[in-house]
Amino acid sequence: GGLVRAYSGVTAAAMQQLPTTEKIIPARVRITLPYHHLTLLKRLLARIEAETEEENYSELAEFVIRLPQEHLETLQKEVSGMSAGRASLEIIT
Repeated sequence: GGLVRAYSGVTAAAMQQLPTTEKIIPARVRITLPYHHLTLLKRLLARIEAETEEENYSELAEFVIRLPQEHLETLQKEVSGMSAGRASLEIIT
C-alpha cells in the first residue's frame, strides 16, 4: 500500500510539472475570389493565423487554407464584406 501511494504521489507531481499546450481545432476552407481582392485577403489570412495549403490561379484565384476554427466566422464575414459577396467559401473539414 505504501509503495503504491509513493509512486502515485511522484507521478502526480511529475504530471503537474509537464508543459501544457493548447489544442487548436483547425478548419479547412476553399476560397474563390476575383484577383483584385488578393491583397486584402492575404492581409486577413495573416491576421487570423491562417496557413495557405494550395493556391490556384485561373479565371479566379482559389485558395485552400487551414485556420483555427475560432476564426472561421471572422473569415466568412470579412471575405463577404471585402468582395461584396463575389467570393465563395466552402468549408472542407
